[in-house]
Amino acid sequence: MKRFLVFCGVLFLTACSQANAGLALTIDQTGRERKTELIAAAERVVTRRLERLGQKMKGMSVTDTESGALLRFSVADPAHRTALEQELVAPFFFRVMVEAAPEQADTENGYSETGITEEHLAWAAASPSQVEGRGNVLLLLNEEGQELLSGVIERNQGKKLGIFVRGVLVTYKTIAAQDEKASIPIDNIPSFALASVFADDVNVSAHVTFSPSPVNP
Repeated sequence: MKRFLVFCGVLFLTACSQANAGLALTIDQTGRERKTELIAAAERVVTRRLERLGQKMKGMSVTDTESGALLRFSVADPAHRTALEQELVAPFFFRVMVEAAPEQADTENGYSETGITEEHLAWAAASPSQVEGRGNVLLLLNEEGQELLSGVIERNQGKKLGIFVRGVLVTYKTIAAQDEKASIPIDNIPSFALASVFADDVNVSAHVTFSPSPVNP
């Protein structure tokens, strides 16, 4: 009997140590299809970030709201919930930059600003590559972003166009006259799964604002 009581005590303490979490999602897309896609992508992003922190999400529920959705779930460690919230509310940094001479560069690795930022991202679409096992992502720009990209291509043929996400250069390509003016391709990502993860992260970061929301204990 003593052994059974100890076992129950462990279960009780484990349950009590779990932290309930609530995240309100504000989505800047008005169409129902896009809203549904972004809510699903946000669930995947939250789950992956918790896993990276060594935590598993439990009891996920999703409630639609006028502005987006409310996610409710629990994690074992309150400190990890706090770390997750801090990650999700951090500003998103996305830049399309062009190769520049050292005296004109805005980065240590030789790129300057083009004016294309996260504000110009319309959507990131992942797809399988024609190269077996690999994936692609197409970054679609809004109208203002397309105008900026068109000017960048006209003025900088032969130079490198770099994509920076959260301050890190994730890929670059050589600019050519025939380049598409409405979107930027990222080709030959190591796998379609990784391309999908990248697209989720970009879409959610660009179009979803997270804020902690009170939940019942």
